[in-house]
Amino acid sequence: MTSGFTIIETMIVLAVTGFILLGAILAVQGKTNETEYIQVVNNLQSQLQRTVSNVINGYSQIFASNTETSNSQYDFTCTANPATGRSNGYLSFTSSPSQQGANEGCTFLGYVLQFTSPNYSSSAENFYNLYTIAGIQYCASNVLTSGSSCMTPNVIPITLQEEAPTTLYPASSDSYTKSLPTSLLQQESIQFGVHAVAMYYNNNTRNKIGAFAILLSPDATTQQVNLYAIKNSSFSINATNMASIINRSLEDNPIAVDSVEICLASGSSNQSGLITIGGSSGQQTTVSLRIYTGTTC
Repeated sequence: MTSGFTIIETMIVLAVTGFILLGAILAVQGKTNETEYIQVVNNLQSQLQRTVSNVINGYSQIFASNTETSNSQYDFTCTANPATGRSNGYLSFTSSPSQQGANEGCTFLGYVLQFTSPNYSSSAENFYNLYTIAGIQYCASNVLTSGSSCMTPNVIPITLQEEAPTTLYPASSDSYTKSLPTSLLQQESIQFGVHAVAMYYNNNTRNKIGAFAILLSPDATTQQVNLYAIKNSSFSINATNMASIINRSLEDNPIAVDSVEICLASGSSNQSGLITIGGSSGQQTTVSLRIYTGTTC
């Protein structure tokens, strides 16, 4: 006579089966999270490489839309005010629409990138801010001081200070940009809870920053970008205050750097990734990625 399983034996079998099923589900979910993370950081690497390429090619979505489309959110007029005597040069902006060529004298210099990680979501979409930087395209007469490249009319500035770099954002403490619409700030998304936990320059974790600039070299004979650390920047500073900090940092002895490192953590897997922009002097157009498992960068 055969006998069936007892209630206790059945419960043991069900418990073991449940644990096996749970382990399989967690394993699959873990692999899915790891795959999502790798996909996001690879996409971010591509986005940053594209940003560098746009700077090299002198392409700005805002400047292009301003002159090539009728999108009203980008309607603004830029006026260059080169330095005269001891007065520093600056740019001024109005929110009035401009036609093709109306912004002559102003030029696109590049971008400043700032992550907004203190408010990150571990499972949803995060962001980083992309600020467009404009500058003076050519010099007027009687500008700056003796020995400067701007002593001759209509020559191109050869230093960042001569270009008077200005953030296209209405900083409350900057009278020249108050009339700009807030939509000039671009926000780029980062999926699946991926967020920046640290940013530093020259491969030194003690050189912490919250933002950095990618700007085309003032030397018009080269297609080279320069990287600058934004002094006194952090992830937690709001866009209005950040715009003022960017302007001051780029105007007042900006810190030129060889590389910028961004450490990115996952919101759902035990992974991190280190994105490096640049790496050696004069070779700052490459964006590389290294992924870590079980450790933070």
